[in-house]
Amino acid sequence: MSNKTTNYNLIKPLQTENYNVDIVNNANMDLIDGIVKDIEVGLGEVVIQNVNAEIARNTEFEVIKTDYTTYKNVMTSESNVAELQEQINNNASTLAAMSPQVTNNDTSKKYSYKLQINSGKPQLILEEVI
Repeated sequence: MSNKTTNYNLIKPLQTENYNVDIVNNANMDLIDGIVKDIEVGLGEVVIQNVNAEIARNTEFEVIKTDYTTYKNVMTSESNVAELQEQINNNASTLAAMSPQVTNNDTSKKYSYKLQINSGKPQLILEEVI
């Protein structure tokens, strides 16, 4: 009587038995073919799971990268606004420090002026000097 392998129950004819090709070709080879196919399918599923995990990681990375870019753009914009406000304030101070009188050459009238900021907008105020 034939022995069987431990793991997959393949038929192992004894040395004293006549070798039956149908047993090796049909039973053992079909069993081996099925096991190899199961391994192939299982490996394919593992590969698909790994690919899906990599896609998920890449998607998450793109979201993080987009969030970072948005944050960086907001911070840059806020910095630019602060710089522009500082330039406006400096220009207003420079204008306010200038000579406060001008003369109209056509009428020879003198005017004093001052610069004031009203609701964030500069205004030039002219007054005739008497």
